[in-house]
Amino acid sequence: MKKILITGDDGYNSIGIRALINLLKNDYELYIAGSKEQMSGISGKITLEGFSWEESEVGGVKALIANGTPSDSMELALSYFDSKMFDLLISGINMGANLGTATFTSGTVAAALRALGIGLCKNAMALNWDLSYEHWTKKHNGNEDLREINEYPGKTCVKLIEMAFENNFWGTPLLNVNLPKEKSNKAKFTRPVYDLTLAYDYSISQNLTEKWFSYEGDRVNSQVLDESYDTKALFAGYISITPCKFDILNEQVYDNNKNKSLEF
Repeated sequence: MKKILITGDDGYNSIGIRALINLLKNDYELYIAGSKEQMSGISGKITLEGFSWEESEVGGVKALIANGTPSDSMELALSYFDSKMFDLLISGINMGANLGTATFTSGTVAAALRALGIGLCKNAMALNWDLSYEHWTKKHNGNEDLREINEYPGKTCVKLIEMAFENNFWGTPLLNVNLPKEKSNKAKFTRPVYDLTLAYDYSISQNLTEKWFSYEGDRVNSQVLDESYDTKALFAGYISITPCKFDILNEQVYDNNKNKSLEF
């Protein structure tokens, strides 16, 4: 039975995590490692001064709870479990999309990157549901009705996980998956939008008087982009699957310059 570690930035007992547990527990060996609190937008921050942690269960599944960030929870999992014992790390289901270079600010994606970077898993998937702003930082109390998301995006995410295993994750260590708000049964491999101003409304004119900046702006359906980009594919009703690397090396530039030496 394949072993899956589940995490996210909405908290260890978020509705997205509990939905996955409910749908996967009969077919996979599951574990949880997550932050105690809602941590959306925290990126890859780690608590250098250290943090306390707890053990519990969610839906009958063992949970490690970090009084820190999603990345902290991955470090905790590495010290608690055997390295590379997991066949897959799932981060999500996150309440809100993670698109383009905005993924660098995502605690959801950062946890997946951290898990790969410390050798905690072989592959990772970030699962994101394209909900509106009010859901992004919502605190979850563990009592939400799972029927709200069990059919969609829950069962659709299970199918995507099964397909990823069957296709050896299409040869990439990290898949960033965004599901449209409304139910969809069609998916497209996409690339991340390169300019976030083509994906989000960055107008701040309404905030100039009070000098207050808000992230409540809607996404824009840019005519410059086509459906090969994650944000445009979502607008067209596709599930967006973006294959990602987890290092930051520009291989072409490195290969062109690796034998050169510079003198000052």
